[in-house]
Amino acid sequence: KLQGKNKKLDKGVQDLESLGKQQNRRFSYVERNQAKFNTENKKLKEKVAGFETEQATKNKQMQRGEAINEGLKKKIESLEAELENFRTDLRILLEKVNHLM
Repeated sequence: KLQGKNKKLDKGVQDLESLGKQQNRRFSYVERNQAKFNTENKKLKEKVAGFETEQATKNKQMQRGEAINEGLKKKIESLEAELENFRTDLRILLEKVNHLM
């Protein structure tokens, strides 16, 4: 009778040991996956940081381009006004020449 209980207890201990080994394997698997996910997450964060830096650089370039365009637009307006003044002066000069002839 005692021997039967001992066998039953031994079987229980073996089952627990087997379960413990399974849990350890699962835990190792989870740890490996966690390390893998952490590495991937780090890579993604680095990519995002690179993208953000690149985007900030592009935004600054775009702002500089817009400022240059605005300056050129004002320059063109100034040149157009100057050209119009020259045309007016030329018309006046031609009228004076026509009156002299």
